[in-house]
Amino acid sequence: MKSKHISIAVLAVATALSSCDGWIDNAKTPNNMLTTEQITTPSMLATIRTENIKDGAMIANVKTLAGVAASAAFLTSGAMTDEVEPTAKPNFLIYKQLKSDDVKPNSDVADTWNKLQNFRARAEEVLQVEAKLSNDGTENFDAVRAYARYTGHLYAGLAYQLLGKMFSKSTESAEGVRVNNQMVSNEELLDKAQQHYSQALDEAKGKLLANKKGVFVATTAVKQVRMVMVKLAMQRQRYAEAAALWNDAYANNMQVDVVYNINGNANPLYSAVGLPAINVQVDASLVASLKGTAEQKAINTAINKDGHRYLTWLEKYAPLVIIDEKEMKLIQAELIVRGLMQGDAAQCVNEVLALYSTGQTITAAPTLKELAHLRHVFLFLHGCRIDDLRRAMVDGEPQAAWNARKVKYIPMPESEYK
Repeated sequence: MKSKHISIAVLAVATALSSCDGWIDNAKTPNNMLTTEQITTPSMLATIRTENIKDGAMIANVKTLAGVAASAAFLTSGAMTDEVEPTAKPNFLIYKQLKSDDVKPNSDVADTWNKLQNFRARAEEVLQVEAKLSNDGTENFDAVRAYARYTGHLYAGLAYQLLGKMFSKSTESAEGVRVNNQMVSNEELLDKAQQHYSQALDEAKGKLLANKKGVFVATTAVKQVRMVMVKLAMQRQRYAEAAALWNDAYANNMQVDVVYNINGNANPLYSAVGLPAINVQVDASLVASLKGTAEQKAINTAINKDGHRYLTWLEKYAPLVIIDEKEMKLIQAELIVRGLMQGDAAQCVNEVLALYSTGQTITAAPTLKELAHLRHVFLFLHGCRIDDLRRAMVDGEPQAAWNARKVKYIPMPESEYK
């Protein structure tokens, strides 16, 4: 499927991921690297020649970290639900711990934690640097600042949304995590995500960026911000809010993704469940649940020489998808079934099925339980399954197994709350 998106270039920036104590929020610059004064310059954020925007080092790094952090979150949530399962001898033991429902705060969860926290801190750092800039004669100075505000708020919002989705002091319920040396509740994390998205939307709609091109196109950016706002509203079970946003957010073939293969970096999802299948593989229960040609093509797997079930369609350098047209269509179908939007829910589903095969269609409006299955299949590793289980939308044994789990949120590392 051809998609509209703004490609995000990868800039290799050395980032050591140790536990998120003080350095993540107050990063120190080594003597042999850039000084604070050198960082606080417009070109570190972006350059705009005439109307063409190009990312500077800081923004390119934030976009790279977005793909890395989101991949980690989607894979760990997939291991908690029934999307992926560990291989016989996984190199990364967190998948095995999550699958066995036995996760310790000081275990390998620190890797996912650090990626998300580093992503959040670097996105906020873009906003901090932007606020300190003084006009040094840079071309399109005010537009550079507006673009930095847009980008910083968009990715800070995503970071807070993912933190609220994944982590908590309690493994059983949403109690919050430590951010900037303060405990922040999960509800407050999601409020912060909403606030950042709203500010990103304001910048995307502003006059300073209206005629720009390159890594930013205003009409696309406005849609993309609204799409992640729809995803957040569904995560929070604010269905009326999602319905109010949906029409202005949707566009054919539109998606929000992260393209980070410029320097040859592999998609982390591919590294886990692609042909190597080193750490995790596609869950056998998911494969067994597939019905019809479209579903089978959506989760097409094979067995490698080591006996691991891997995805045949996941490309090594594919973008990391945050939300796409399929998810928007299935959200629309759900909101119609919930009585919050007008339309034909079956048609919405059939449009998703048609992306894979014309041989599978439905004729009656789907139930919420049926939609949960369709979301499981067609939004595989989009980070949606964990939300659907939390909102009790899944049917049968998978929901019962989730309800019985001890670990419904990943615990933040012990050093963060002791």
